Amino acid sequence: MLVLGLARSGKAAAAALERRGVDVVGADRELGNDRDTSLLDGAEVLVKSPGVPRDAPLVAEAERRDVPIWSEVELAFRLLQPRLVGVTGTNGKTTTAELLGVMLEAPVAGNVGRALTDLDGEIAPGTLVVCELSSFQLEDIDSLRAKIAVLLNITPDHLDRHGDFESYRRAKLRLFENQGPDDIAVV
Repeated sequence: MLVLGLARSGKAAAAALERRGVDVVGADRELGNDRDTSLLDGAEVLVKSPGVPRDAPLVAEAERRDVPIWSEVELAFRLLQPRLVGVTGTNGKTTTAELLGVMLEAPVAGNVGRALTDLDGEIAPGTLVVCELSSFQLEDIDSLRAKIAVLLNITPDHLDRHGDFESYRRAKLRLFENQGPDDIAVV
């Protein structure tokens, strides 16, 4: 697997994969290899850190090659199999996630400061986890499913990244797309 962006979430993703014996290649601007499209040769998945934009050369090439692009939270959801309480919104995500964590006596991860993959080895499948989710994380989910999905509010933000309010809104609303009839949506 190719992990693009080796800050907090990228390092946690790479470590979780390596603990499972997965061959991991890391790419990062600091390494000077974040434009080396040959790193995609043989890659089954590109795991993208939230700070990496969709128009980055490796992401664009992965898309062209039909290599799946997952956010770190997507990878974590697949590896950890938690019962997820997902919290998103323009404002108040961190406070709400932290409060829910205390109220539910559940670990809190995601955009709040601790990468979700950092919980690898600490929780059993099915553990309730509160996860703060930014639009940057949600834009690259595939199967991530929140048992409880919370949208606090939505006002124009990160338009430099998303291009326009509608794209930002769509990224936020992805939190609800994999929910089933037994799941809860709070808007």
